[in-house]
Amino acid sequence: MARIRPAILRNRRVLLVKSVVPFLRVSFPDDQSTSSPRVRLASRSSGATGPGRPGRQRRIVRLLLLFLAMLIVVDGLVGDRGLLAMLRARHEYDDLAATIARQRGENARLREEARRLREDPAAIEELARRELGLIKPGEKVFIVKDIPRSSGQK
Repeated sequence: MARIRPAILRNRRVLLVKSVVPFLRVSFPDDQSTSSPRVRLASRSSGATGPGRPGRQRRIVRLLLLFLAMLIVVDGLVGDRGLLAMLRARHEYDDLAATIARQRGENARLREEARRLREDPAAIEELARRELGLIKPGEKVFIVKDIPRSSGQK
């Protein structure tokens, strides 16, 4: 009677394990002791699909996944929001930032010049002499012209 009991328990364990995880293969050791069962994954038999078919399907799935991954990588590099577009946009941003900095510097210079012309009479006189060629009464202007050398003289 002691031998029947472990067999009943063993069958109940097998049913319980197979109902929870149907793809496991459960086997007990040959001796009738209460040792733990051996649990392995059940091998999938090819059945009606024919030999070699699961390997081919697995290969096709792997190739499709590889192709999809390559497509994602290429899109990430070359696409509208890819790496190359981001680098182009960053370069354009740097160029525009440099242009803005130059324009701000020139605006500051022009603001300073306008302030000087409003407030400093010496600045107005300097500008009139340089730009318009004006002179004060009593001053003499000397105009120096360069005479081009002729080809015979050295």
